[in-house]
Amino acid sequence: MHKSTPFFLFILLAASSACTVSSAGVGMGYGSGAVMVSAHNDFLYSGPGRAYQNNREGLRLFKAGKYAEAADTFRKTLKAYPGNPDAVYFLGLSLIGMDHRNEGFDTLAKFRDPWRNHVASEITWWAGYLRKRPHLSAQEIFSTMKRIRGEAYNQYLREKREDLLWFR
Repeated sequence: MHKSTPFFLFILLAASSACTVSSAGVGMGYGSGAVMVSAHNDFLYSGPGRAYQNNREGLRLFKAGKYAEAADTFRKTLKAYPGNPDAVYFLGLSLIGMDHRNEGFDTLAKFRDPWRNHVASEITWWAGYLRKRPHLSAQEIFSTMKRIRGEAYNQYLREKREDLLWFR
């Protein structure tokens, strides 16, 4: 293999990543889609434009504590784009915020991400674990799920980088 191959892979990775910075956070494209990461470590995958816009509005409502309105927004996304990972995830959390814990955990248990299986398995496992902890507040659940989702996504990125390096 040619000595410049790792450099070429780096350039290819950089070219395929659309990095942006805004007041909302940092966005980074990688692999199957871009991700918008807020200053609070919440993020949305890119996807069909309307789904992303709905989810962005839903996330804004969720962060403002308007859980019923957020849930309605995520349901609209799911009606048009069944199984949308962001909508399922934040709908589940919104329901927990509305004190509909069982329905919220049932929703999180249905979370699927066809591109990031590790993220999906972590979210569903932790949803099952947290369901058994009725003493936890909604905020504690939100904090745990956000941390788990972020860690799982970072693991996905590390594995993708390792896959690219393996080919050198």
